[in-house]
Amino acid sequence: MNIYGTKLTMQSLIQIVNKLQDVFSVVGEEQNVNLPQIVVVGTQSSGKSSVLESIVGRSFLPRGTGVVTRAPLVIQMIRYTEETKKSMLMSNNIENDENITEWVEFLHKENAYFFDFDLVRNEIERRTNFLAGSNKGITNKQILLKIHTNRYDLTFVDLPGITKVAVGDQPADIDEQIQKLIISYVKQSNSIILAVVTANTD
Repeated sequence: MNIYGTKLTMQSLIQIVNKLQDVFSVVGEEQNVNLPQIVVVGTQSSGKSSVLESIVGRSFLPRGTGVVTRAPLVIQMIRYTEETKKSMLMSNNIENDENITEWVEFLHKENAYFFDFDLVRNEIERRTNFLAGSNKGITNKQILLKIHTNRYDLTFVDLPGITKVAVGDQPADIDEQIQKLIISYVKQSNSIILAVVTANTD
């Protein structure tokens, strides 16, 4: 068995899937192609953000009370090569800096690179408010970010936490909206469901 060849094939497949997700996110329509993806689901304050940040190895997700994740957040972890890093540094007129081991790009911000993960969090919040409004409602429009890392290639879709009660000026049917959004992702046969529950739940 050629393990090296299998590894290359998987990396190529992940790259193709990432490009397809980019296209679907730009088009803004429901996917007609069943893409392999890890879908992260859980109730509000169940610890989804902590789990994702542990996998990524960085703190970058917005925190707060109520529904914080209000748009499908597609997180593409992309393992970069030295050539990719050199190209990125050159395009930003940065000397070869060994301290830069990870950086982020957003699909909606072309040719913009984020090295400070606090700024990544701010941009997620800003884009969420732009797509979903500031009234704690949700949207099915995706926010797609690419985390270039020296770890591994993985893609996650972080979805709004399940809730039962509308708060503030949220729509009265916010629970139904969230469940409908979650089902649209988890019903796909190629979805791997990462369900997060609190450790003190029976």
